[in-house]
Amino acid sequence: MRGHIRKRATWQITVDFGMQPLQRCPACRKRYWTRDGRLPGCPKCGGLLEEDLARLRGTFIPIMPLSDDIR
Repeated sequence: MRGHIRKRATWQITVDFGMQPLQRCPACRKRYWTRDGRLPGCPKCGGLLEEDLARLRGTFIPIMPLSDDIR
């Protein structure tokens, strides 16, 4: 897991989890991250899901302000 902290109008924390397994529905183009298990079919449209790997990133904005000495 990698990431960085950025100061724009507010603080922004970006976390990079690397390549993670996912299931993708080609019909509705929805992605489902499969950390908790595989799905038998697409919950949205009922189509078949394809296995794939993709880069998972998360961006968070903290509720409490960060001070400049945390960086």
